Amino acid sequence: MRNLNGKLDHVVPGDKSFDYYRSLVLREGFPLISLVVPTYNFEKYVGETIDSIKAQTLDSSLFEVLFVDDCSTDRTVGATVEGIAGIENASSIVTRQNGGSSRTKNYGIRSSRGRYVMLLDGDDFLEPTALEATLRFMEQNPGVKYSYSQHRKVDSAGKPLYVKEGYDFSRERLLNFNFVGAVECFNRELFLEIGGYRDVLVEDYDFALRASEVLGDGEIARNPQVLYNHRLHGGNKSEGKEVVRQSAIDVIRDSLRRKEGLVADVRFSPDFEVKEPYSCFEWGIAG
Repeated sequence: MRNLNGKLDHVVPGDKSFDYYRSLVLREGFPLISLVVPTYNFEKYVGETIDSIKAQTLDSSLFEVLFVDDCSTDRTVGATVEGIAGIENASSIVTRQNGGSSRTKNYGIRSSRGRYVMLLDGDDFLEPTALEATLRFMEQNPGVKYSYSQHRKVDSAGKPLYVKEGYDFSRERLLNFNFVGAVECFNRELFLEIGGYRDVLVEDYDFALRASEVLGDGEIARNPQVLYNHRLHGGNKSEGKEVVRQSAIDVIRDSLRRKEGLVADVRFSPDFEVKEPYSCFEWGIAG
């Protein structure tokens, strides 16, 4: 088997043979996992993103990569096309008009073909075993419909800062803060069932909350491996802006109304027991 750098390797998911997974691909006619990479004005970072995909240990016949650009005004598209040249399972598309993060993700996922969908923001990058470990986790836990891994925070130059604390899943905890983030993999049926990403500022948080409304115990699970590197830079929208906090409050309130039937008073809680600097909330029944 060869990875995207043409190097021989022997990494296969789980205890099953490579031939077994290849037979699934041949039988279904689709890759097992689709890596969807939304981009917007990430010319400075997308090269490192592509390099991390080329370095994946999972055999390239088992996955596809789809870059989806939201009408960047810099050379992101050009850099992407140049970077993925020669990678047979990678492609690049551009949205018809700038529509924001949620619409870009939805467009990319609907254009993909894999049984599972994994997202990678175009300014972040993966650990070499990310796809292999994610596919292994999903296949070895067939009851899981939605998984999330732990991740590392890096600075704008890609230098490691710290590993973000991980938490096992509970809806109660999720209603207090988003510990899932963009480090997620889910099956296509879940995406279709909940209608994809909504056009809100905290679309990843909203997606996780809506998934928790329809999935039962054990169907959302944490993969404890550190597989993803989240880059902190001036363009991040998740750096504590008041409008983002308000969006989080709105999606928590909406989720409580839909799932629990509660009209809730939700507020930002800077003193919450989990020391998240900008994204912890508490709530109670309104009135």
